[in-house]
Amino acid sequence: MQKHIFSQFCTKLVKHGLKRTKQTEAEQMVRVFLSIVGHAEGNRMKQERFQHSGETISRYFHKVLHVYLNLSVEYIKPQDPTFCHVPTKFKDDRNVIRTIDGTHIQCVVAPSEQPKFIGRKGYPTQDLVVICD
Repeated sequence: MQKHIFSQFCTKLVKHGLKRTKQTEAEQMVRVFLSIVGHAEGNRMKQERFQHSGETISRYFHKVLHVYLNLSVEYIKPQDPTFCHVPTKFKDDRNVIRTIDGTHIQCVVAPSEQPKFIGRKGYPTQDLVVICD
């Protein structure tokens, strides 16, 4: 990652709530986070690399992750939030797998609507359908 892009990313995270600690700048926390995510290495390797305890590495990672997830709400949005439109390439393509495998995720609905959503485990769920191209 180029320095100016890293700097812009850090600035964006700080604007969305990433706070430095007494000893550590926000940039150092972002370095730890990106290093873990980008290299798929665990806490122990990062302890050695950054010369911090496992608890500190974990704390930095989770602080950045929490702010990053808040930031993602701003950038990751469906083009059609009502999901009324099905793209033609999915509607007409015979190679698209059209199956619902029964995967359910827990959901939050108004108490009056809950009986319609109660699953076999006893709490409200919705069927999960994902299409990727």
